[in-house]
Amino acid sequence: ITITAPGSTNGSQQISVTLTLTSPPATIGLSPANLSWTFVEGTTNSGSQSFNIANTGAGTLTWSVAEGASWLTLNATAGTTTTESDVITVTVNPAGLTPNVYTAPITITASGATNSPQQVLATVAVTAKASGTATLTWDPNTEADVAGYKVYAGTTSGSYGPPVDVGKVMTFTILNLQAGKTYYFAVTAYNTLG
Repeated sequence: ITITAPGSTNGSQQISVTLTLTSPPATIGLSPANLSWTFVEGTTNSGSQSFNIANTGAGTLTWSVAEGASWLTLNATAGTTTTESDVITVTVNPAGLTPNVYTAPITITASGATNSPQQVLATVAVTAKASGTATLTWDPNTEADVAGYKVYAGTTSGSYGPPVDVGKVMTFTILNLQAGKTYYFAVTAYNTLG
């Protein structure tokens, strides 16, 4: 930009202007956010499900994925996407797992993404060879910042064991219930701050 003023003692002056254009940021998109399997104790056959990674922002999303448990295996651990969805196959090996509910995060990170890291929650339920179940269903919490639900179970009203984080679903099946016992259940919602 050149500035001139007739009669000035320093003549014309210049101001340099620099314009730098950067690519808009990438954003991690996931679908679905939860995966779940149910196996009978002693099962040695693996089970597979998949989730999609997409770039819901702009530019190129360079992602990496890591599983949070030894019983999980991923078919890919890194890649890039611009407009297409990348499919990640998750395989569970239930061999050696005793009756219980196991949860583990699958963490997706992408340098420069506005929402990195993100997680897909993997849940594996292993049932005893002869056991009962109870399926719980609840209405969703209507608050805008709900991040998920925790399910509690116990044999005394108001006294429960450790919770199972089931993510953002509104139904969950409790496994390994013994015949002749009375069980009590509770469900709590948690927000993005926990």
